[in-house]
Amino acid sequence: MRALRGAVRGAAVWGLAASAGCAGGGPAAGPGLPAGARPRVSSVAVSGAGYHNETSVGIDPVRPGGVLASWQVPATVAWSADAGATWKSVVLPGTGGWELAGDPVVTFGGEGRAFALFIAFDRPDDYRFLGRAAHRNGIFVSRSDDGGRSWSDPSAVVEHGEAHGIPFEDKPMMTTDRWSDSPWHGNLYVAWTQFRSAGSGIRFARSTNGGESFSAPIEISDATGSPQDTLGADEGTDLAVGPGGTVYVVWSDSTGLLLDRSHDGGRTFGRDRRIRATGPIVFAVREVARANGYPSLELDPRSGKLYVTWVDRSAGEADVYLVTSTDRGRTWSEPVVVSGDAPGSGTDHFFAWTTVDPVTGLVVTGYYRGEPSAGGGRSLRYMLAWSADGGATFSQREWSAAPFRPAGEFLGDYTGVDARAGVAYGAWTDVPPTGVAGGGAAAGVHGSRHRTRVVVGKAAFGG
Repeated sequence: MRALRGAVRGAAVWGLAASAGCAGGGPAAGPGLPAGARPRVSSVAVSGAGYHNETSVGIDPVRPGGVLASWQVPATVAWSADAGATWKSVVLPGTGGWELAGDPVVTFGGEGRAFALFIAFDRPDDYRFLGRAAHRNGIFVSRSDDGGRSWSDPSAVVEHGEAHGIPFEDKPMMTTDRWSDSPWHGNLYVAWTQFRSAGSGIRFARSTNGGESFSAPIEISDATGSPQDTLGADEGTDLAVGPGGTVYVVWSDSTGLLLDRSHDGGRTFGRDRRIRATGPIVFAVREVARANGYPSLELDPRSGKLYVTWVDRSAGEADVYLVTSTDRGRTWSEPVVVSGDAPGSGTDHFFAWTTVDPVTGLVVTGYYRGEPSAGGGRSLRYMLAWSADGGATFSQREWSAAPFRPAGEFLGDYTGVDARAGVAYGAWTDVPPTGVAGGGAAAGVHGSRHRTRVVVGKAAFGG
């Protein structure tokens, strides 16, 4: 998750020392990626069938082989202690008191404490009305000090009791300050969309005590968005922290991508900066219940370079684009097309997520690729794209084991990718064929039956 005020002053600045294997002046070069090399990929289903989507993944910076993945419904975290070979899952505590708990996100602090963020609310059948018909709801964080095996009772970032006219708090993301030169080292930051009957805005809160409690939320978006996500709401947040503790938040609105920054540990933010104008951020993909191009923000701790990816279909098919900034978000490069298909090919690309390996600097993106299939339908593959030249060019390969038909299922609003020391993990949703393991249907929301499952992929780079 996710310029620099000066150079990175040592490996421990961003918690790189343990895995980079460096001593002294700066981060090690890492294994890199030999010219022309292709990563070794694998994938494994970590859930059975159900209404399972909205995935994220995080690599433990302290415990070798430790990886977390999360999904809904309910808000669930799976942990692996053997680099993704085997997995065990746990439903987050505190979710049972709500009719629905979802939108989970996992991340690690620099000392290896894990955080799981999720929303919870009642009356899920009214969700489509968002702020116009909100019921009791909130955003919560649980903590784990044992690599995801057990989790604390949740702390509220924000919570509303049942009352007329309350807002709906949705689509949160989080990150931690892992910079030893920061006055706010260890802070946990959360940003999200607040839907109200007359509009939407980006809200922000911080924790200075390891997620035990949170500051009163503040609104950091300067302009009010639509109250509906299909009509230009302020939404799709992602966060990063730079050395010295600078906090970056990106999101989308009806016209494009926005960035805001805080230089005082998240207490205050400046004016919104326009990164780029884009087409509508919510769009249709055949046989997919909903698709979007929400931005993903990443910062390379070795150089301070900022990366933002998003999906835009204003040129025809939906494609994944990347822009970069080397001056702390003041100016941005011209966009690079990450997805590798030629215009007019009839393919769509969506739910892109990008990370930067803090050891090697490798840029890794995961996304869905939709292509025409027999009978006029659509088949999806989950793709892996990578760049060894700072995002100037990308290579591609399929990460999923086989294409699948989405069959109108809800695949979520995002997927997740993380990388460290030459290994990347991705988490996504697929629809397995009926009759295979995990391919049956299970009860979901709205009284319907669904058959989506969560898959975690691993990609090993270098030799």
